[in-house]
Amino acid sequence: MKDIPRSVRNVAGVVEIVEKEFSTHLSSKRFYILFFIIYFLSLGVAYTTIPNIMDGLTRVGDEAIFLKMFTSAPSDVGISLLQFFSIFGPILGFILTFDAINSEISEGTLHVSLSQPIHRDSLVNGKFLAGVLAIAVFLTVSVFSIVGIGLSAFKMPLPTGELLRICTFWGLSIVYFALWASLGLLFSIMIRRPSTSALASVAVWLFFSIFIYMFGGVMGRLG
Repeated sequence: MKDIPRSVRNVAGVVEIVEKEFSTHLSSKRFYILFFIIYFLSLGVAYTTIPNIMDGLTRVGDEAIFLKMFTSAPSDVGISLLQFFSIFGPILGFILTFDAINSEISEGTLHVSLSQPIHRDSLVNGKFLAGVLAIAVFLTVSVFSIVGIGLSAFKMPLPTGELLRICTFWGLSIVYFALWASLGLLFSIMIRRPSTSALASVAVWLFFSIFIYMFGGVMGRLG
């Protein structure tokens, strides 16, 4: 074991933690409940955009038809999928990590993990990457289910250019969700009680999702 370079041991430790935590996420009722709530709501939003897009469809091959399913807001819903993901996606991000460390401390299992030849940074990185992997699974299923709805509704193939744009949207969404997962993990490290770290994550989410727009509107009227 001593002959193995430290970098290799760190990578092996991260992989081990990722496998363990990812399997935990996939067996978690909390993850599946939130997964299906956001998934079916996003499908509903996407489905309601189709009539508006069809009304504006003047010819086969109109540009960015499939991408409009993510960016256009139907009048009866008033929110686009892009806005929906930006508001509710962070919940999925920090719900996976807000108790990643402090729950192990409170349950007394953290010292068991650290007693193995795993560095602390490998433990933290592994938990974060497992959360990102779970997020990637969710977004892959959601985004390409929506694309499937579009293929069925529009009766036309998906152009390569739009596929690249949608893949870019998918990748940026993973990065955005991962930022919130990292925030939840940070609170999990800094705050001992999982309930308090959850409240801190929700408070930051509310500020950036709701209150900052309210403050902006008030400042705009005052200006």
